[in-house]
Amino acid sequence: MRINVTFRHMEPTDAIKDYVEKKLAKIGRYVDEPIEASVVLSIEKYRNIAEVTLSAGRNVINCAEETDDIYSAIDKTVDKVERQVKKQKEKVREKKKGSKPGHREFADHADALDEGEQQAPDWERRIAVTETTDLKPIGIQDAVVWMDANPKSDFLVFTNSTDSRINVMYRRRDGDFGLIQTQD
Repeated sequence: MRINVTFRHMEPTDAIKDYVEKKLAKIGRYVDEPIEASVVLSIEKYRNIAEVTLSAGRNVINCAEETDDIYSAIDKTVDKVERQVKKQKEKVREKKKGSKPGHREFADHADALDEGEQQAPDWERRIAVTETTDLKPIGIQDAVVWMDANPKSDFLVFTNSTDSRINVMYRRRDGDFGLIQTQD
């Protein structure tokens, strides 16, 4: 990594230059290509400004930050550059993953088959909710009372206590109830 540090309106010191080089060395981990960094440090009245321009191949990243301390300005600027480099690298990685249409869907399908999962048939995928219930023997009158007590329930499956058959009571749109009785 080549780093060029420029000082404007301030005394150049080796301590600040070493600090910049140490901070920018972290970014070298994320980029494989030859990197060139240009850092401009300046003081205007009470503001300390750090500007970084990072060139890696075709990618150019510019960041600037100003604070009341030159070291904190350098820290904030390098953090911004690091976030942008990570973001750019993630974009490239995502682009490579899904470079062909349908590639991701095929990979997910292949992973499911590798794990031994069976694909559910179409009719089974259409079932949104499955509930289990105990078929307690109750009378039709008790079923009507239960439906009145539970206005959010649209139906009740129960065993009729008089003939031991499975019945279904449902709420009609007009507010009355319908009864479905099974045969032997």
